[in-house]
Formats: sequence, structure tokens, C-alpha cells
Amino acid sequence: QVRLVRVRLPWWQSTRHLALMDKTLIENEDVEEHHNITANERALVNKCLDAVEKRALSLEAKGLTKRNFVFGVSNSLFVAFAFGAFPEHFWIVYLLEVAVLFPVRWVHQTQAVPLKQHLFWLDFCWVANFTAVIILLIFFLYPEVDADLRRRLFAAAWGISNGPLLMATGMLGNALLFHDFDNTASVLIHLFPSLVMFENGWHHERLAEAYPGIFKVDYFDGLDPFRDIYYNAALGYTVWLISYSVWLLVCGMRAPRAGYDTIFHYNMRAGAGQVIAKIRGISKEKQAARARENDFQALDVVIYMAIHAVMVFASISVSLLCYSSKLLHICLCAAMTFMTIYNAASRYTFYMLTSMGQVIRRELGIPLDRK
Repeated sequence: QVRLVRVRLPWWQSTRHLALMDKTLIENEDVEEHHNITANERALVNKCLDAVEKRALSLEAKGLTKRNFVFGVSNSLFVAFAFGAFPEHFWIVYLLEVAVLFPVRWVHQTQAVPLKQHLFWLDFCWVANFTAVIILLIFFLYPEVDADLRRRLFAAAWGISNGPLLMATGMLGNALLFHDFDNTASVLIHLFPSLVMFENGWHHERLAEAYPGIFKVDYFDGLDPFRDIYYNAALGYTVWLISYSVWLLVCGMRAPRAGYDTIFHYNMRAGAGQVIAKIRGISKEKQAARARENDFQALDVVIYMAIHAVMVFASISVSLLCYSSKLLHICLCAAMTFMTIYNAASRYTFYMLTSMGQVIRRELGIPLDRK
């Protein structure tokens, strides 16, 4: 029999000896092996290894690959550099991110099971970003747009970007997962608009100098917080609120029967649905059955949209704080950015330290909450 001995030398040994630290030495000894693995034990170990490898393949299928990770880290460094070095060009970075991430997100939504997620793009956050892209392109291609319309559109964009979208970054638990394009797209639609508005607002002179006649934000310092920012942002949201509510009541409620999911149904199956069930006095068992069948009612839509409206109208006020102070604005953006990093760190910690243990416990029938 042979026994493997791993030799580790003290750190103060010479470099030549340090090279031997991880070298395995083989010593011939006539000793009995202490751990004989039975056939049943080997089968059990193989079963656990199969489960772990299946979990690894599942994570890889969801994008956890070296290539995606390299792209995600590089992209994050590029965005951070562009934000600090080229504030007048940052809106172009936003358009580039949209051009890459939106198509990828769309493909993943079309492949989602059991329900396809095309209709997610009708949600307010997505519509706000589509509108922002269109406005930027119109300003760039047609610089003769009426000055008053420019002012109102900018004010509305400021209120929505630095209010509901920025706050949603934290409330929805967005995570900057470097390998996950879907999560990165969520960070893009919620956090990025506020960063763009920070650059276009507080650095409007550099923006006008870089693109004379295209971006005219000389009215920035003269905006009225309530009559310009809050009013126009609230008006823009109200247009979406009415349109989406009517669509949801007329068509959207039947979408799951046709194989399509909506943000309303997605949230009603999760925490939002539990809150509304409590408001309506619906038991947990009945709510679980409603979630399984996507069996919701018009009253659920009314309550859901009312809560949504209250939260949005309240969060628009945050944009007024951003307008009052450049320092406060960048601090809020930094706080939300840190939150996405923290959430991502929690997810990666789960992937590396917890998820594999859970897989093995399930295979062995060990409770997940075992102490």
C-alpha cells in the first residue's frame, strides 16, 4: 500500500525549498488503508456529485461563464470610467448599453418558460427607457425641436429618472451580476437614467459645448421644482397609468391563458400579491391557489395600480431633492449603485458557499435549515 504525504515548509525557507511546498511525496509502507468505500457509499457519493454537476450546468446555462463574467466586469469598468471622464458623452454610453442589452433581454424573454415575458416591456420602467431613447434620438436628429417642448421633456425625464426609476433600483433589489445580462439590463433601466440626467443636468455647459445646437439645457438652473419637474413627471406617468390600466383590464388579464406573462401577474404571484390578498382578506391558501392559476380579478388590478401610483407619485419628490443639490444627487446615485453591488455579492456568496450544500442536502434528505 502507498500513503500520500503533503509536505509544507515554513515561509522562511529558501525559494528553492518553497517550490516543494505542494509537491506530493510517495512513501511505500505496508499499512492497511483506513477508509474502504463500500459499493453503497460509492453510489451515494456519485449521486451527490451528479446533483452538484447538474447544479453547475444550470448556473452555466444561466450565463455563469468565464466569457460573460469578463464582459460584465469590463463593461462595468468602462461605464465607471466614462461617467467620470466624459460626462458630456455619457448619454452615448447609455444608448450603446441599450443597443447591446435590450436585444439580449428580448431574446431571453421570448425563451422564458412556462410563460413568455414579451409583455414585461409594457411596464412603466421599460416604457420610460424606450421614451428616453426616442427623445435622445429626436434631439440629436432634429435639433430644431421647440424650446418649450425641450424644457418640458427634460423636466419630465429628470423627475422620472431621479425619482421612481432611481428608487426602484433599491426597492426591487437590482443586482449587478457581472455574468447575468438580464440582471444587468434591470440595473440599466433603473439606475442608468439617473446617471445620464446627472451628467446632462449638472454638466449641461460641457454638453452644449460638445454638441452645440443639439442639446440646449441652458434652462436647467431656472427650472421650477414643482411646476416644471414634478408636474411634467407626474403627467407623463399618468398617461402611462391610464393606458396600462385600461389595457390590463381589457386584454392583459387574459395574457397567461395565451402563454404570456405580465409584470402584474408576476408581482401578484410574489410579495405584491400577498399584500393585496391581506388587504382583501384572502387566506394564504386561496392566494396560493390564485397564484398557481394566475386567477386574479379586476379589483386586484385596481388595488395594484393604486399602490403603484402612490409609490410613484411619492418617489417623484426624490427628484426634487436631487435638483436641489448636486452632492445629494451623486450620493443617492452612489448609494443605489452600492446596493446593486451588495445584492450581487450576496448572490455570488450564495452560488459559491451555499447552493451546492443545499443540493447535497436535498439529495440526502437533510433539512435545509439544519443547524
